[in-house]
Amino acid sequence: MGDFFGDNSLILVQETKLADIRVGMMVVYRSAEGELISHKVIGREGDALRTRGVANWKADPAPVTAEMLVGTIFAVFHTSGAPEGPVYASNGSVIPTSSCKTF
Repeated sequence: MGDFFGDNSLILVQETKLADIRVGMMVVYRSAEGELISHKVIGREGDALRTRGVANWKADPAPVTAEMLVGTIFAVFHTSGAPEGPVYASNGSVIPTSSCKTF
């Protein structure tokens, strides 16, 4: 998603239940290798989501399950670098974030 959001963009993620996600929403999930990925939901497959990067022609090879899902993207800040630690809300709770990069 680096081409879509821009390198080093800070992506704020809202925890969301899989059942509440609709086609067209942008989600962040953790791949089997542990990498955070932000992609667009293009469909549902049983109890999982089908996703694809905005600039990709093919769907991701594996569906996104509830265990993989981090949440939905609700804000993006364009920055020259990612924070070097947690990002906190005004109530002191940690805000889940993901940094964007181009491969």
